[in-house]
Amino acid sequence: MKGFKDPIHLRFARLEFVRGEWRRYQGVLDDNPEGIVKDVSSDFNVGAVNIEEHGSKEPVNYVLPPDIQREININTTNLQQVNEQSL
Repeated sequence: MKGFKDPIHLRFARLEFVRGEWRRYQGVLDDNPEGIVKDVSSDFNVGAVNIEEHGSKEPVNYVLPPDIQREININTTNLQQVNEQSL
């Protein structure tokens, strides 16, 4: 990437799907001391919501995002829909 007038910062995510467990990234995100400030007092929470468990929750239920269709599991005899979820 070349030709930018001002400095830019790019951030990339590395997703590690391991048994549904999520961990805080321990690598260095920014070597600039004025960049990211490490706040040890902040909480790190990651959760998942899905259509089957949270589709009828009150007062706010989970709905499918626009233009998303649930996949069909063709390995079942009754063509069951796969549980759609978001982090």
